Amino acid sequence: MFIIPRRNIIYRSWTFVLAFIALISVHITPIYMAFLSKSALSVLDVIMNVIFFMDWVLGFFVAHEDSTTHAQMARNYLLRSYGIPDFVSLIPVQLFLWPSSNVVYIIFIVVRLWRFRRVIVSISWLEAKNPKWFEWTPFIKFIWVILLNMHMWGCIYYLIASIDPDEGMSWTSGKKDFFKQTFKTKYVTSTYFAMTIYSTVGFGDYHACSVAEMITCMINMITNTGLSAQVLEQFIELVNERRRRKKKSAPLLLGCDVRNVTKETMEIVSNKEVIAVNQDLLGVQAKKVRMEGDAEIWAGPLSGYRVAVVFLNRGPQKHIDITANWNDIGIPPKTVVQARDLWEHKTLKTPFVNKLRATVESHACKMYVLKPVA
Repeated sequence: MFIIPRRNIIYRSWTFVLAFIALISVHITPIYMAFLSKSALSVLDVIMNVIFFMDWVLGFFVAHEDSTTHAQMARNYLLRSYGIPDFVSLIPVQLFLWPSSNVVYIIFIVVRLWRFRRVIVSISWLEAKNPKWFEWTPFIKFIWVILLNMHMWGCIYYLIASIDPDEGMSWTSGKKDFFKQTFKTKYVTSTYFAMTIYSTVGFGDYHACSVAEMITCMINMITNTGLSAQVLEQFIELVNERRRRKKKSAPLLLGCDVRNVTKETMEIVSNKEVIAVNQDLLGVQAKKVRMEGDAEIWAGPLSGYRVAVVFLNRGPQKHIDITANWNDIGIPPKTVVQARDLWEHKTLKTPFVNKLRATVESHACKMYVLKPVA
């Protein structure tokens, strides 16, 4: 049976290629929607559609949780993953070219923006894989989102004005013969108008005139308020994170007679991987997230989107199976993680999705660091 592992290096490279193509698609889609003629068959659009269709077909062969047959993989891809929205984003917009279907045409163009998720997933994976390299990416992402927001709203404002090109009743009335200008002039002017809406309510030279434009401006200003709050929050978090990195971690004290410490005890207290969790730059204390009888689960976030998890068996029962669900320990659902056993000093070969289970002996514990990989 042909199965593609999620961690396969070729498949991972393929996802990055798709993320790059999706990045292009997200920027081109608003321009295609607003400025290009609906009767023009975009060769680039067709090529990108073919590539994403190939990926959609491959999705039926990618291993998912609890998938042992192709039927199970197909069901999981369609019902528990992104198979259906991915397919909807593949519908050729060229099918909706007749004049009576402008609204449907625009809807299916906007659906193409769903491909943007591939960019976010790829960047998140890179951040988790190389946290030191990508510590500034959260701020860069939000700056990019602002620029993309201006780009999209500029195209939307032009589209609204072009539907009823009466320059006396449109925001384009500030520029004579606006629709006869070059593409560069129309695009820059539309983006400039979107920027004035983002920063204020206009500079006077361009302002909403029709009811449709006024409603669009109100929606734009409301969404921009939330976006600005998110950007400010991200910037503050970034500054606080860098401050935390500059602080020295708390010292560790050994409360025993070091002259009589056994070799076994010394191996425990000198475990470098466990000490690294204690001295992690994020500096967030772990907490008990679940307790069932003598079984306890402790978890806490680490830098680089990692999570430390401890399974503790306080009772006399020799073997207890303890399961930590992602919702309990702060990992998003369906996230694929790699588990590092800190006592055994080895990385478990099998990746985990949605939960981690381990058998713990009496009065013992197991400690893992979970690192997202997909």
